[in-house]
Amino acid sequence: MKTPTAIVMSFAFFALSNLNGQSDSIPLGKVIYARNICIPGSNSAYMNGSTSLLFNRTNSVFIHNAVPENDSSYTDSQYIFEVKAYGDSEGFPIYRKHGQPWLITKFPCKESKVHCIVSDTVNDMNWKLHPEFRIIGQFNCQKAVCQFRGRSYVAWYTLEIPISSGPYKFGGLPGLILDVESTDGLVKFNFVSLEISSSLTDVIRPPSGIYLSLSLQAYYREESLFFKNLIDEAKAKGVGMTIERNADIELISPD
Repeated sequence: MKTPTAIVMSFAFFALSNLNGQSDSIPLGKVIYARNICIPGSNSAYMNGSTSLLFNRTNSVFIHNAVPENDSSYTDSQYIFEVKAYGDSEGFPIYRKHGQPWLITKFPCKESKVHCIVSDTVNDMNWKLHPEFRIIGQFNCQKAVCQFRGRSYVAWYTLEIPISSGPYKFGGLPGLILDVESTDGLVKFNFVSLEISSSLTDVIRPPSGIYLSLSLQAYYREESLFFKNLIDEAKAKGVGMTIERNADIELISPD
């Protein structure tokens, strides 16, 4: 008699193998993660809460469910200042094709009236697998660690769902990542639930909007130049100005 985990594993492989020829927009599964980012100086706490990953054999998209549809503001209870909560009806999606070293990400551009949609190369997650195992939900998971843009992370992935994806930009392992946390405890994406069903009504699709035709690296270079020009203009008028990027998940800009 098969165990429940074995049944889920068999169904996942069956569903994946029978997805050939179907639309890349049809999801096979949906994972719910709890996002908890507690980085001092970050203004993205409003994005904490429920997030989801839709996936099939070829594609996946990660969505911030807690993001408001429209821009708003709130007062941060810890730092006592007003925080801009940038809205997006799509939840600032991060879209990827499995097996590719790039993804498409949408995020708020603070110097622009439109959100940025750019490509990002994420081939710098040099995972190291560890012979440590645990059960998450009903799935057997293995430990993996990596350094990614200034932080160390511990992830737990399952070979029972052979999809090379996970929350946020994390991926590149031989199975679906169900849980990932930074070793400093400030970044957490924790597993809540996973549904594998042929009746999911969500759609896997890239972000909609204006694509900047830039990589994330090129965008950061242009942003740095934009901020430098603002500072130089203020200095020429005798006004001192400093501009710093808000602290966030990635401490180091992509190379």
